Amino acid sequence: MSMKKIKLFLVLAISIYLTNGCVHKSTKYKTKTHTPKKDYYIGKVKVATDMNELDKISENTKPTMIYTYSKTKLPSNVHFVNLKPYKNLIVSMINQVRAQDNTSPVIWNEYLAKAASAHARDMASNNFLGHLGSGKVLDFARKGPGQGSNFYERIIFFGYPIKPTQLAGEILTYTKDHIVLSREPMPHFKHAIYNFLKSPPHKTILKNSRFSNVGVAAYRAGEKIYWVLEFGEALEES
Repeated sequence: MSMKKIKLFLVLAISIYLTNGCVHKSTKYKTKTHTPKKDYYIGKVKVATDMNELDKISENTKPTMIYTYSKTKLPSNVHFVNLKPYKNLIVSMINQVRAQDNTSPVIWNEYLAKAASAHARDMASNNFLGHLGSGKVLDFARKGPGQGSNFYERIIFFGYPIKPTQLAGEILTYTKDHIVLSREPMPHFKHAIYNFLKSPPHKTILKNSRFSNVGVAAYRAGEKIYWVLEFGEALEES
């Protein structure tokens, strides 16, 4: 039985920070429509929109594309930034910003973090900054060759069950060693937050009271660290 089409309002902001972190381009705070389905298809890969259903997928039935993705060789200058030791501090910093407007705190969500990680990896490897995926092999949720994924498609693909009428948001930037004067992750993240707060569309997403979950990820390419923050509303109890 097919579901009725229901509007899903999504948050989208685009920002490009150049050498000194001062130049940026952004769109207005927008809403888009999306119709979630019981089973969501991206290309030939079937993705469950329910986390319990996703967890039941056995190793034998997972698409070959997952193996290809995990084995893809990255450019020599691209490296994963391990944020696990800083996870609580990252969430605390985000909640400190939200508390300035008496906005309720967010908590860490691994599904959102996986979506963020995939996009940070794609951007760092393909040298671009934007919400639309590259459409290449590292754009894991791509619809097909050259057809880049949207941020809500990545969120759904990696297991976060966006429900009708719920918001989802993504903000991203990159930071540079010679501006931050450090190669350590947290000074870079602090600078990323500073960049976001200078941009009204990004600040709106960061402080949106409807969001209660967040996932953050980063990949390094040379002196740049690419940051992706994914936000979602509270998951409904099954």
